Amino acid sequence: MTQHAEGSGLARIYQAAGDLIVYGGEEPYRWALWPAPEQLPTTGEARAQPSALLRASRALIGFTGRRDPLAELATWRDAGTGQDMAVRLIHGPGGQGKTRLAGHAAHLWRRQGWMVLAAHHRRDRSTAADFEVPAFDEAAGVLVVVDYAERWDTADLLTLLRDAHLPGRLPVRVLLLARPAGVWWDSLKGRMQRDLGLVPSRWELAPLERESGITRAGLFAAARDRFAELLQVPEAGPVAAPPALERHEAYQLVLTVHMAALAAVLAAERGQAAPVDPARVSEFLLARERDHWEAMASPRRDRPLRPRRRRWGRSSTPRR
Repeated sequence: MTQHAEGSGLARIYQAAGDLIVYGGEEPYRWALWPAPEQLPTTGEARAQPSALLRASRALIGFTGRRDPLAELATWRDAGTGQDMAVRLIHGPGGQGKTRLAGHAAHLWRRQGWMVLAAHHRRDRSTAADFEVPAFDEAAGVLVVVDYAERWDTADLLTLLRDAHLPGRLPVRVLLLARPAGVWWDSLKGRMQRDLGLVPSRWELAPLERESGITRAGLFAAARDRFAELLQVPEAGPVAAPPALERHEAYQLVLTVHMAALAAVLAAERGQAAPVDPARVSEFLLARERDHWEAMASPRRDRPLRPRRRRWGRSSTPRR
């Protein structure tokens, strides 16, 4: 028999483990299980909307590097043994790999017995209203991941942190992901220390290319080969990286490198020269996306248009 409870605090969810939590509409956030990578797209889906291949949630390109950050996160988790809660901010530019890092950490921690939850702000409609509560009985602890934390109101984040406390039950580690760490973080950190007695830590995620053995060319080749496989474009195999790859600052971001690889594969499919400059890469991908949506909106060319029959000699009154 399934019971229904209202509320979002982890303590209440912990007590209702195995039941269904239905939110009453007053909570500033919703819970969800941290998702597994999305299902592999079919070739047709990938061809129809290739930009979807870039989503971090799909995790289509094999995870590489980040040994030190993963080890640091494990140390942060275990150093607080005996502490009910710890909070850490990971920040860096969009496309640096914060979500992929959190997703890989979630995968590793799950294998070590941790439960991983995602907290979504009430303005985020990407999660369902109902939350099927997992069993906490065997969990070693709870990891809560908050993506785009800088978009939350400070009061809402404080509510989340207050609600996520499980004193005497399970250790809770809250990982905040954000692009900047400026005024919003200073304000939140001060409030956490003053109102909740928490001393959070902050860590800036460095470009992946700074790690030993990782190069932009290597990242490009791995992405190019994967996209060529998914899109079934074997002629993209020998396509070289753009000359600007090594010198342009924008290619410090893994996402920008992956965008260049995707554009190279799509250009090879059409027998075109691949764009070189990061701005041209974006324009190329946007144009491909626009072509897709225009094709979806236009009448099918293989279906002949049937002329409408007009009845002459009749007056009509326009609909209001």
